[in-house]
Amino acid sequence: MGTWAYGKALQRGTVATVFEQAFDFGVVGYLILVSAGTRFFHGGAKLWLALALTTTALAMWIVGLIIRGIRCFADARIPADAQPTGYRRYVVELRDSNLLKPSVARQLLALSAARFFLLVLMAGQVTAAIHSSIPTWQLAAAMPFAVVAAVVGITPGGLGVTEFAIANALTLFGTPIIAGTQWAMANRLLSTAAGLSVGLVAVLFLLAQKLQRKAEKKRSDDPIAVAILTSNQVVDDVK
Repeated sequence: MGTWAYGKALQRGTVATVFEQAFDFGVVGYLILVSAGTRFFHGGAKLWLALALTTTALAMWIVGLIIRGIRCFADARIPADAQPTGYRRYVVELRDSNLLKPSVARQLLALSAARFFLLVLMAGQVTAAIHSSIPTWQLAAAMPFAVVAAVVGITPGGLGVTEFAIANALTLFGTPIIAGTQWAMANRLLSTAAGLSVGLVAVLFLLAQKLQRKAEKKRSDDPIAVAILTSNQVVDDVK
């Protein structure tokens, strides 16, 4: 996505990646307001869902206005026929790239919202795995606080900070602190186990590839094996 939107260099790809992740923080930011509004009005699942859908639709409209405003500001500061240098050159490249397009911004916002939805689905699976009675909407309402805690936490991977944040956030919406703490610990353990499992499969796959390359290299260095392979190919050609 980064190389398509803003060039082919590592620097441009990094800029585009940071730009894309900004939408994740944007979604989490307005969902915190949604959760705060639900708590303030003592609402439940219907209110949170209605506010979340409304703010997402509003964000889709606002992000287009923001992108257009940035392009207009860049056009006003740097004329199209100018030949800027220094940081202005990067501003022009960014202005003329696919990155600053309202359609791309809306797609990135939709992807960020979809990623949050997947987080909520995963949280629901954790609840089912430990046979907890925490409603899914409460997990969705507490999740933005956990994401922020994981980002600003000083511990590796937000260890402890994330669990503290989501357990206390769940209490705001009616979940007992014991149930919230149990869910947070189970979520950490299951997430860690899933990550280790995927990593183990990846390591085994890489080792298998390495052993296969060594075996192929050994066969290529063996003159007898090369002769047998050549004779088999000749027989196949004759047939």
